[in-house]
Amino acid sequence: MNPVIRIALLVGTLLAVVIAGSYYYSRSLQSAGSLPPVSTAPPGPDILVGQEIDENLAQALAAIKDNRLEEARASLERVPKDDAGYLISLRHLGQVRAKLGDFEGARQALELLLSMQVETQDVVTMLGEIQYRLGDYPAAEISVLRAIEMGDSNPVLRYELALYRVAQARLPEAIATYERAIERDPSHSVIGTALDQLSALHEARPDLASVHYALAYFGRRLAQPDLELEELEHFLAHEATGQATDLARGRLAEIQKVPAD
Repeated sequence: MNPVIRIALLVGTLLAVVIAGSYYYSRSLQSAGSLPPVSTAPPGPDILVGQEIDENLAQALAAIKDNRLEEARASLERVPKDDAGYLISLRHLGQVRAKLGDFEGARQALELLLSMQVETQDVVTMLGEIQYRLGDYPAAEISVLRAIEMGDSNPVLRYELALYRVAQARLPEAIATYERAIERDPSHSVIGTALDQLSALHEARPDLASVHYALAYFGRRLAQPDLELEELEHFLAHEATGQATDLARGRLAEIQKVPAD
């Protein structure tokens, strides 16, 4: 077979696997509890066109497609730095390590990737999500702010920014950010995901007063009075002073005055 045709066929096959693997990780990481949805559009295909692909990368992509994650990680870690697909390997390595619970390893792979290419919104967002999983909330906030600077059309980014601020117990900023996120999401297309993220944070840190206040806020916005009432009571049990406490007491009094249907 003509060498050019052979390379073209190989490139086409690998790109198909990259796209399939990216979609698979997008869905699987979205279901990973408190980790927000990960944006995983594949890198530009021109990096591969007309160039030989390292066999380790080919093996890794095949393993990803079959959900053989340990094998995929081992193959990705063997891709040479001078290979045309090295940047793709770093991206997938970050995703595979995260799926396997190695969030520190995932962070290292994504930071190395960003040091070697122009920052892209999806990779910076993914890094912030990994930093959040590691409990480095200030770094996660910085990352998502960088992502927002690259484009503010995706309401998920504002919801993630608010979540990271709730985790830092910065309630006024968090609620204001949720308000801006909802303004950019008039159809409430992703508000359910944002509520799931808060619920996961609540499960991980039940003594964090700010998460109860944020959940009460969602209860009010989504017309779920039982959720609002329960979370306001939990918030006041943890937080005795401050402006948010005064607002919570006032709102609780309003709710308790309303007669049941």
